[in-house]
Amino acid sequence: MFEDGMNLAAMAEALGRSADYRVLRRLIPRALSMPAGDQGTKTAVLLDTETTGLDAQIDEIIELGMVKFDYMADGRIVGVRDAYSSFANRPCRYQPR
Repeated sequence: MFEDGMNLAAMAEALGRSADYRVLRRLIPRALSMPAGDQGTKTAVLLDTETTGLDAQIDEIIELGMVKFDYMADGRIVGVRDAYSSFANRPCRYQPR
């Protein structure tokens, strides 16, 4: 799109210096660690919610994302099992109990 003659890195740098913009860069996936022998792994789920704001009384959940992964006691992630993402057809209110 902009590769023909425009320097994308320079554009990102210029936008990043402005108080009006925030530049996000693509993450490069890291290689996963492999457990050695009989080292035990644990399984966890990372849950991410996207909302229309921070007030539970008026704002709504619009997207859920989850990633199930295996990790070792030292915190190294050794495998990703499943990922789930869903947008709300109708935004829903969080009802604290």
